[in-house]
Amino acid sequence: MNEKMVAGWNADVAVFFRAWVEINHVALAYNVQQLQSKLSPATKIMAVVKADGYGHGMIQVAETVLANGASSLAVATVEEGVQLRQGGIEAPILVLGAVNSEEEVSAIAFYNLEPTICTLQQAEIFSKLLQSLNQNLPIHILFDTGMSRLGTLWQEIVPFVEGVQKLPNLEIASIYSHFATADDPDLTMMWRQQERFVSAIAQLKEHGFTPKSLHLANSAATLVSSKLHYDLVRIGLSLYGLYPAPHLQEKVELQPVLE
Repeated sequence: MNEKMVAGWNADVAVFFRAWVEINHVALAYNVQQLQSKLSPATKIMAVVKADGYGHGMIQVAETVLANGASSLAVATVEEGVQLRQGGIEAPILVLGAVNSEEEVSAIAFYNLEPTICTLQQAEIFSKLLQSLNQNLPIHILFDTGMSRLGTLWQEIVPFVEGVQKLPNLEIASIYSHFATADDPDLTMMWRQQERFVSAIAQLKEHGFTPKSLHLANSAATLVSSKLHYDLVRIGLSLYGLYPAPHLQEKVELQPVLE
């Protein structure tokens, strides 16, 4: 057989594969702009690029969304944040997952990532290591209003924040929570979580602490109501042209990014 023939294909011409993935960054930019148009100028987009940008290519997605209106990024793990930094991304990066090991804390400090703090014990681990490095670090406090995954209970937010404030080298950049069912047509639970969020923040202010930034909404909640937008919204699924639920399709026009 002619060495230029491979399984019946002529090596002198383009090879066509049965399957491929094509990422449309024009559509990605369009989606960011469409979502931003639903927000007030005071509300920023935190683009969620975990899981390799939902399979779309994390670094390339980060570059596009930041160039088209997103102001910060969110990932699930420290490793993902490190990959973004090594890929040249300089924007603020929030690590959504809980981090407790000294190795991960050191990596967060070295690469200037911003951790989620869920417990006072976790905050103490960060503070101790940061003192040894003579380094301050922005942190984001997560409290649980009903997701029941991570975070201190909303009823305990005041002693939690007061405890964190006493620890050196920690700067509270934001306080946030996460919806469990914002994509459900029945919004009873979502509004209950919203009420708990409002109550917890009011308690903090009564005790003399005013958060620099608040965020609560994921993609679904962002489309449901502007009352949920606060200082930033954490948008993942919708960036990529996917609707969190069928009943939200009329809220905004999105274009699929992956083919």
